[in-house]
Amino acid sequence: MFRRLIIVTLMSLIAVSKAVHADTERTAAALSASVVWLEKLDARDYAATWQSAASTFKAALSVEAWQQASRPVLEPLGAVKSRSKAAATYTKTLPGAPDGEYVVLQFNSSYDKKADAVETVVATLDADGQWRVAGYFIR
Repeated sequence: MFRRLIIVTLMSLIAVSKAVHADTERTAAALSASVVWLEKLDARDYAATWQSAASTFKAALSVEAWQQASRPVLEPLGAVKSRSKAAATYTKTLPGAPDGEYVVLQFNSSYDKKADAVETVVATLDADGQWRVAGYFIR
C-alpha cells in the first residue's frame, strides 16, 4: 500500500514537472515574439507591428485604426530608455477573449518623458502555431 502511494506520488510529480516545463517553453516563445514586436513598436513602425500581430488583433482593428490609436499615446512619451520583464503568466482563458493559449507579459519600462510605465503585452498562439501579439496596453 505504501509502495503504491509512493509510485502514484512520483507519477504525479513527473506529470506536474512536464506541465511546468511546457508552460515555461510556451512562455519563452511568447516572450521572444513579444520582444521582437516591441522593438518594431519602439521604432514607431506601426504598420509592421500590425502586420506581425495575431489574427485576432488584425480582425479587431485596421492598420489605420491601430496607427491612429497608438500615435497619440506613444509618441508623446519619447524613446524607450529601458524595459524589463516583470511578470509572465500562461493561461488558456482571458476575459472577453475566446479560449486559447495566451501569455500575459508585464514589463516595467522607462521612456524619455515617462520614467515609470507598465506595459502589458498579451501574446497568443495563432492558428499557424506561431506566438504573436494579440494585445498591448500601457499605463
